[in-house]
Amino acid sequence: MIDYNDVYFNNCLSTGSKILLNIYRYPELCFNVMECGDNALELLAGIKKDNIL
Repeated sequence: MIDYNDVYFNNCLSTGSKILLNIYRYPELCFNVMECGDNALELLAGIKKDNIL
C-alpha cells in the first residue's frame, strides 16, 4: 500500500498511476517512466512541480 496523508492506495492502481503519484509527491527524486502507458505520459506533462529529464 502507498500512504499519502492517511489515504491508502492498494494494488488496483496501474504502474503508471503509481509513478505519477510518486512524481507529484516527491518532486526531488528521480523516477523511471518507461513502464508508464500513453495515458500516464500525457498526464505527466501537466505536472508542473517536477523536473523532467
